[in-house]
Amino acid sequence: MKKIIFIVNYLTLDEEGGNSRFLYLAKKMLKKYDDLEIEIITSNFLHSKKTFRYDKEKNITIEDKNLKITFLSTIGYEQNISLKRILSNKVFARSVFRYLKKMKDKDELPNLIYFSVPSLEYGAEIIDFSKQNNIFTIADIQDIWPEAFEMVSPFPEMVNKVLFFNSRRLSKKIYSQVDYTVAVSNTYGKIVDKYRKMNSHTKVVYLGSDFRKFDKYFNKKNETNDVIRFTYVGTLGHSYDLNHVLDAFSIVKNLKKKIELHIFGDGPLKESLEKKTKELEIEDIVTFYGRLPYLELVNKLGEMDVAINPIRDGAAQSIINKVGDYAAAGLPVINTQENLEYRNLVDSWHIGINTFNNTDGLKNAIIEIIGKSKSELKLMGENNRLLGESLFDRRITYDDLAKMIRKVVDMS
Repeated sequence: MKKIIFIVNYLTLDEEGGNSRFLYLAKKMLKKYDDLEIEIITSNFLHSKKTFRYDKEKNITIEDKNLKITFLSTIGYEQNISLKRILSNKVFARSVFRYLKKMKDKDELPNLIYFSVPSLEYGAEIIDFSKQNNIFTIADIQDIWPEAFEMVSPFPEMVNKVLFFNSRRLSKKIYSQVDYTVAVSNTYGKIVDKYRKMNSHTKVVYLGSDFRKFDKYFNKKNETNDVIRFTYVGTLGHSYDLNHVLDAFSIVKNLKKKIELHIFGDGPLKESLEKKTKELEIEDIVTFYGRLPYLELVNKLGEMDVAINPIRDGAAQSIINKVGDYAAAGLPVINTQENLEYRNLVDSWHIGINTFNNTDGLKNAIIEIIGKSKSELKLMGENNRLLGESLFDRRITYDDLAKMIRKVVDMS
């Protein structure tokens, strides 16, 4: 038997409302190959809900095979950007090292370690341990740190260089020394490849969803002609500029066409956004749902007509989770994201409108959407679904990733 371990700090299980890339990939590998043993190592702190898990391990049966999930100790934190989160990452890294050392002592080392980035501390520990013990490694780049934090830091550039010096050192170490790299977008892949050997290129596989599973829970319910329902799905945080969205809706709310805005998600700015909604006197057309379990969210997307992707200027995001869900739901998109990778997809697939991340840009895009016929909006949505089936359906896009992992395992 060959053994793979996935090490993933931020893992949300299906029953916790998640749609994890790593859990899906582990299950796919077990179904596809009979000679694999797979374990997922994660934190006992659930990042998405800021709560602790109290089990030390969990076992899932996949076609008579066992998938073991191990929860390692760390400390919790309340804020995503905080010293306590940095400390939590360091504690988890030490827990990972101790666990790997125990595996070595028991002569149970894996053939491959597949790990997520971020966070960075345990990634660096994995690199050192794997080099010492001749274990192949694959890093799956989910976000670019410390760039993502620098974008929202209130400090001057010179201060940021000092604050994030260690993070930059760790990220370069991981990118340059890991055996193979995978990324969730071409944008991230190009950044990583700057630190790789000339003949080593990052494999890009968008996060995506299993569209067959998505379709089981998705039910298009909003067929009325008298209202257009706009939606945002995601974190209510500093990288996503919902303030301009609310300002735009306050301007266009009295147009002849009835409109609504439905916001799904939680985050540090939730209270201030709810307060702003009251100040703008648009509570009658704006609804906050909080963070829903993934399959419940999928069901609610069936009531929506148009999605909004309002990324703050300068943010580090590229191809993010929500755009795959918008594609699966067949929704036209209003996009303010500067990132050319997604803007080009919006234009080339004719799935919506690219605009500027300010109140006027969003206002004009909303008015343009309202002015389109039902058939025009339907065509944009159908185009987005086709885009999704081509680039975001995990049943298809993860096949090559599974083959890549198998190839590396066979080299061990």
